[in-house]
Amino acid sequence: MRPHTTHTQQTGFIRIIVVIVLVIALIAWLKIDVRGIVEDPEFQEIKITVVEIASDVWNNIIKGPFVLLLSNIVDFVDGENYFQKFKNEQTERTELPDTETED
Repeated sequence: MRPHTTHTQQTGFIRIIVVIVLVIALIAWLKIDVRGIVEDPEFQEIKITVVEIASDVWNNIIKGPFVLLLSNIVDFVDGENYFQKFKNEQTERTELPDTETED
């Protein structure tokens, strides 16, 4: 029996594919010249402006908190892989202390 999340994920993926196919069919049916739109100089100016704004938003607003959050999740500061660090800590906890008998 499949888990519910797998079915939901598969359904979502199929919906995305169906929507993409419908959009392509609609563009073909309406005979929209996508190449002409993309090559239009006005569109190029708008695209450049949008890319610059997105870059500024990423660098000045989103990047700092994102890197901070990511460094809390995965320990990049020490340069050590988080999972390797976790494994080392678990190994240290499970090692038995040396039991040398003194005579």
